[in-house]
Amino acid sequence: MNEKIDLGIIIPTLNSERYLEHTLVSLRELISVGANVLIVDSYSEDHTLEIARRHGVEFISEPAGNMYRAINRGVENLTNEWVTYINSDDLLYSDSIVDALNQLSSTADLIYGNIDYVDEMGRYLHGWRSPSASNVSSFLRIYNPFPQQGTLFRRSAWAKLEGFDETYRYSSDRDFFTRCSLSDSRVVKYTSNRIAGFRLHGQQFSQTVKEAMEEECQVMSHHWGVRAPGQTRQMYLKSLIRLRNIDSYILRFLRKYQLTGEFILSRTI
Repeated sequence: MNEKIDLGIIIPTLNSERYLEHTLVSLRELISVGANVLIVDSYSEDHTLEIARRHGVEFISEPAGNMYRAINRGVENLTNEWVTYINSDDLLYSDSIVDALNQLSSTADLIYGNIDYVDEMGRYLHGWRSPSASNVSSFLRIYNPFPQQGTLFRRSAWAKLEGFDETYRYSSDRDFFTRCSLSDSRVVKYTSNRIAGFRLHGQQFSQTVKEAMEEECQVMSHHWGVRAPGQTRQMYLKSLIRLRNIDSYILRFLRKYQLTGEFILSRTI
């Protein structure tokens, strides 16, 4: 992988020592071909900054309270044409990121793709296929079709949309990607390979503040003027999502069944 890229990668952190090492290791090849990594830290009290120093990654400080404020500060401190942010527990696939930029950067303002779900140890659980770019507008009404991990956007698009809306604490990525899609920005899907890994564990927003995220999404839909489809249409769209990812749903079911079976067996012996 010798192609040079113009990409800034922002990592918001707060006491992130548990997974940060794995995340930075996944970025080594991207750094070697020109990517700039910037940690925006909210005064961590663990070994987060020691890990950053050990990997030679720059960091700035931003008060805690809103992750998207930290991301905006990160974009302001980078000069790259293309930007992405990644949580301190997730992974970027270097070859896919470079390939996506080489293929699509001349015709896109936002690039997204398919992702993997991995467990706490970074082991593959199942994949996720995002909708095609032509179908994104339909799915925006019921869920966020853009996986945050690996979604790349132009600095100019970020500036035009005035960045991430800091009034949202949990779902501003959905708001930003949706506003990008509803504007005249060119949204393109990278389809050659999976682009990133989303680590599943019990401390992430989607697990700990699920109700608050749903409330924010309702406010967003009203703000965008996007009305939720009727129940029949929602069932149809959700069925399309499930059919598109039928293999992933089967893997999830089998894994859950296996774990449940192991639990029942352990209680009976």
